Amino acid sequence: MPFKVTIAGGITLKDSIESVSSRVETPNDSDAKSNYVGNVLEIVGRVGFGDPTIGLYQWSLLPSDDGQAYRNVEVEVIGEDLKTTRKVTFPNAFVADYSETYSSTSGRGTFSIYLKQKKDKNDVVTVSGI
Repeated sequence: MPFKVTIAGGITLKDSIESVSSRVETPNDSDAKSNYVGNVLEIVGRVGFGDPTIGLYQWSLLPSDDGQAYRNVEVEVIGEDLKTTRKVTFPNAFVADYSETYSSTSGRGTFSIYLKQKKDKNDVVTVSGI
């Protein structure tokens, strides 16, 4: 399934994405529905494969008091029929973790970006699809 990730600030990823994971995390010590859930997106892809990914690294370096640290992120999962299976939007996402790994034999790189929605803005996360 192809993916399309659009991040405010001019970052669009289509060809480089290998996998996307979205999760709603509840604290492990909860015995009932918790108000302290976390919305998480993890995107794994290839560096230098069709999409410029340097913007991801640059975004990850921004301090929390920078106005660009929180960005709108939209992830679309596109099915075989070219219809959107799932669309998830985090209006106030920030980079919780970013890494790049390179092979010494091929020089190929892989990136992994771990995004979270600002916790006090969980009510504006949208999910749609089939």
